[in-house]
Amino acid sequence: MDFGKLKELKDELIKLKKEKLPWKGLKKAQPMVLGIDIGTLAIKLVELSSKDGMLTLETYAIETLPPDVVVEKEIKDVEQVGQAIARAYEKSRASIKTVAVALPSVSSITKLIEISKHLNEADIFQQVSLDADRYIPYPREEVSLDFEVIGPSQKNTEMLDVLLVATRSEHVDIRVDAVAVAGLQTRVVDLESYALERGFNFEKKPSTSEGITEALIDLGATNLSLVVLHSGKMIYTREQAFGGKKLIEEIQFRYGFSYDEAVRWYKFEHLPEDIEAEILSPFREAVVQQIQRALQLFYSSTEFRSVDHLYLAGGLSMVSLIVEDLQKDLGIKVSRANPFAGIQVSSKINQQALATDASSLLVAFGLALRSFTHA
Repeated sequence: MDFGKLKELKDELIKLKKEKLPWKGLKKAQPMVLGIDIGTLAIKLVELSSKDGMLTLETYAIETLPPDVVVEKEIKDVEQVGQAIARAYEKSRASIKTVAVALPSVSSITKLIEISKHLNEADIFQQVSLDADRYIPYPREEVSLDFEVIGPSQKNTEMLDVLLVATRSEHVDIRVDAVAVAGLQTRVVDLESYALERGFNFEKKPSTSEGITEALIDLGATNLSLVVLHSGKMIYTREQAFGGKKLIEEIQFRYGFSYDEAVRWYKFEHLPEDIEAEILSPFREAVVQQIQRALQLFYSSTEFRSVDHLYLAGGLSMVSLIVEDLQKDLGIKVSRANPFAGIQVSSKINQQALATDASSLLVAFGLALRSFTHA
């Protein structure tokens, strides 16, 4: 059972929704999209191409957002977010003008439901829509809905497992509006957890994950996201309120950095001598505690009691010695995620800069992969 797959709806189902039901559809997937990750601190953009079955990173860009235009992953100023997307697009010199964006997983409701296997596609949609009323605490006209038929039910051979995903339409619309300000068009609206899973799994051969339990931690500005995969399939996801925004602010004010410099401090070769003892060491301790808490919640709510490997993503995964501290305190193997390890990289890209930025681009990479997969 694969919780990380959402297939695009067929044209006739989109039409059926508009004509017969008051649901809005999540944006339909189309070929060739830029991956744009709208974070709290920055816009991250990734463009991929494919030739003869080989994937290439054509370009990427990271553009710092002004303070407080995105607060805890909620867009507060559409115009400024759109302008930042436009700057990232110009900086990247990307050639694609259609994009995929992501919603925070906490903004959505996902539910595995069962329906009769004897229904046709139109009947499946109507049944899913009716069943959704039981799980979605919002008026129908305020909701965007999508679903995927996973396959035969594990419990009843006469039933199908269907993954239902719904969100407030305002969460979709505000991202579409911000992208439009940049002169671009939204083709896909995904969930961050699915983009993380897609990007994380891309470089790995299925055989290397068979029987292996892997935890992926995305360290953001205001949230820590945990995705756990077993044999390459997502089995658990959770977000908790913890991030590095206070770390950024403390570095800014203590050392007189500008806001942009403070957001990008980990890229600097020469840092104040006391930053390690005064700021970074306490922050690493807090990260270890938060990840321990997240893993304990996973263990207590599933049959799993350990993970074999933990991967770090997000800009704050570049904090010095964080991998070493986690490996020592958790007693498991810890690595930084590198979504581009198994693909070609355009000669136009600065390799040294990419090595620093790679782990922060995992969501954007997973979104850009929608150009080549429909799920």
